[in-house]
Amino acid sequence: MTLHPFTDSDLDLILTWRNAPAVRRNMYSHHEITPDEHRAWFQRMRQNPAARWYLARDSHGTPTGVVYFTDLDPG
Repeated sequence: MTLHPFTDSDLDLILTWRNAPAVRRNMYSHHEITPDEHRAWFQRMRQNPAARWYLARDSHGTPTGVVYFTDLDPG
């Protein structure tokens, strides 16, 4: 498995995953996320110095999930 920082080209795939019923059941809100909400979340996430979000890929380069770290000390 390799980890790659999120890019704009990952947005559609990640939105699909976030809107999957099994994922939404475990999120803070359970509604279907709109593309505008998703883009706003992505921008907030990118600007947070205490968090890092990555797209996980298997040995064939296929995206398999998301890995994130929060409460990081940027210093």
